[in-house]
Amino acid sequence: MPLNQGTTAERAEFGARPRTVLTDRAGLIRARLADLLPTFKIYKLALGPPATLPRDYEAGHAFGFPYQLDALPDEQVLRAHLQALVGAYLSLTYRGGLDSSSEQGTLDDDDPVSTVPRHVMIGCVDYRTRMLSSLFIPSPCYLP
Repeated sequence: MPLNQGTTAERAEFGARPRTVLTDRAGLIRARLADLLPTFKIYKLALGPPATLPRDYEAGHAFGFPYQLDALPDEQVLRAHLQALVGAYLSLTYRGGLDSSSEQGTLDDDDPVSTVPRHVMIGCVDYRTRMLSSLFIPSPCYLP
């Protein structure tokens, strides 16, 4: 269950180099949330077939909780992991999101990392774990 970024808009905006942008932004996420990283695992995401969209999602992966399909944790653990990722996302938003201008002091329109993405997502991007989403009924009012 990764903290990841949307990729379609980045591919449209940055053409041939969205993976560089996505990788840079994933690094910015890890840097901005460095104090929270001990809660999560930093791992390489591997998404099956060598197609464009899976490779883009691999590049945009920041951190999360890896699972083996044949050894999924129980629902309580999955819910705790999802809540931790939502908390990290809210912290990222509070700390400036993916706008790197706060570190640089200026906004550089030519720097793709400082361009706030249109889509950032939390969830299961691996087709084998999409079924996990049915286990959660998110409540906009509940955070631990």
